[in-house]
Amino acid sequence: MYKTSIVKILKKLSKTELRELGKFVQSPYFNSRAEVVQLYDALTQSLDAPPSVYEKEKLFAQICPTNRTYDDAQMRQWIHQLLKVIKAYFVQKEI
Repeated sequence: MYKTSIVKILKKLSKTELRELGKFVQSPYFNSRAEVVQLYDALTQSLDAPPSVYEKEKLFAQICPTNRTYDDAQMRQWIHQLLKVIKAYFVQKEI
């Protein structure tokens, strides 16, 4: 996941933009899934971390510590939802 578009976008944002995006992701109007917020938090806390931190299995374990089996379909859905919210943030910022 280290080379995905989400990580590339997050690494290019300033601290102010990351804070604004964090508020945007937490807004129930734009995002109703707590897992997407947790995924955003996990990614932004480790922007300077080595690529091994971005493994989907590790991120999934952070988001769902009670679920012992990795669900790739679920993880992909959260990634897709987060990317949609990030795109909506840029649209709102442009407007």
